[in-house]
Amino acid sequence: MKKNHKILLYIAYTLVAIGCFLYFLFPSETFKGVVSDYLLKLLPDYQVQFDRLQPVLPLGLGFETVSVLQNDRKWLQIDRLNLTPQITSLWSPRKTINYRGRAYQGFLKGQMDINTSEKNARTDVSLKLADIQLSDIAYLQERLGRNVSGFLNADVDVVDSNGSKRSIKGRLDLADVRLELSNPIINIQEVLFNLVEAEFNVNRQVFSLRRLEAKGGQVEGSLTGTVMIRKPMGKSRLNLRGSFFPQEVLLAGIKDLLPGNLFKQQMGEKGVPIRIFGTVERPKFSFR
Repeated sequence: MKKNHKILLYIAYTLVAIGCFLYFLFPSETFKGVVSDYLLKLLPDYQVQFDRLQPVLPLGLGFETVSVLQNDRKWLQIDRLNLTPQITSLWSPRKTINYRGRAYQGFLKGQMDINTSEKNARTDVSLKLADIQLSDIAYLQERLGRNVSGFLNADVDVVDSNGSKRSIKGRLDLADVRLELSNPIINIQEVLFNLVEAEFNVNRQVFSLRRLEAKGGQVEGSLTGTVMIRKPMGKSRLNLRGSFFPQEVLLAGIKDLLPGNLFKQQMGEKGVPIRIFGTVERPKFSFR
């Protein structure tokens, strides 16, 4: 019995020693080069940079301060990201990698399935976001041209076949949203939403907004439609329709701007109808 205990202790000691050896003497710089080359081939339109790479348990790699850039502009930053492959998938054409990380004071996790078969090359990515703070996403503020804050939770699925056929679908939940107005209207500096829910998909350069609902705050309403994606993004064409109920706080702020009770006259059981058209950089609005 004692002999068995000694054998187990020796095995445990050996495994710990090997683990410490691999952790402290891990060739980080060599692996950084290998991973960087692989990411360049996988994502040729983006530059992926990271400060540190180290082994993690269960068997995988941990990255610190991961930055994703496009044309030298930072698109995304992740504070910490752990990648853990499913060992049994390493010997098959379809490889599965689980990931988990921290970004913008929130969390992310998901799974990536990579089919390396020449005939059916395809990548499937599932992503879950929790408690992401919008105010920390510099790229979002820059693209909107105004400050926005709130908390984001999301589920997103991406399918990429041979790099040319890509589809995205997802659901977003935003809470305590504050959107600054670029040209403040009278007494309104920002618009507040308690909760915003959205479902969307992207396919063949068409962004389809299947459902958007705003609840609580200064405005309640819904919106659906499409955005024809163009380059640059500001030239994308808008075709959105819906309705909204402006709350008393909002009406009080714009009472000197609009003639009489315009919104109240337009409002039916479903609210004030609204159409948004034009381009992203120059949107136009119609309330009928």
